[in-house]
Amino acid sequence: VLQWLQRLVVEKKRSGVIDIEPPILSRAFQEFSIGIVHFIDARKLTDVPFPFQFAQMVVIMLAFFSTLPVPLICAIGVRNAPKAGIYTFLIVFVFWSVHYIAVEIEHPFGEDANDLPLEVLNRRFN
Repeated sequence: VLQWLQRLVVEKKRSGVIDIEPPILSRAFQEFSIGIVHFIDARKLTDVPFPFQFAQMVVIMLAFFSTLPVPLICAIGVRNAPKAGIYTFLIVFVFWSVHYIAVEIEHPFGEDANDLPLEVLNRRFN
């Protein structure tokens, strides 16, 4: 598609339909190449999957640390039982929140509320 656009611009320049100076035309070609680089970068995000085994291990480790080590460390380190419970909840909540943020970042394109607005970005780009 990029080559079609470049060929079309060159043909229209030769035929006189587009009457611009060469430095401006070269800048247009630079913008085309920058656009294709961004397109390829976006495609890499969707084509390269996150390792499934790593994702499963993170979930298992989070579940393990949520049930045993964090509550025990908070119970030993904090003498006040309500404070230990609050600290445990906050630590576990933050770890799981970071995990779910990472899951959302893993798939940035789609129709969910947290996905990138592709139509708006496309209109701005054009």
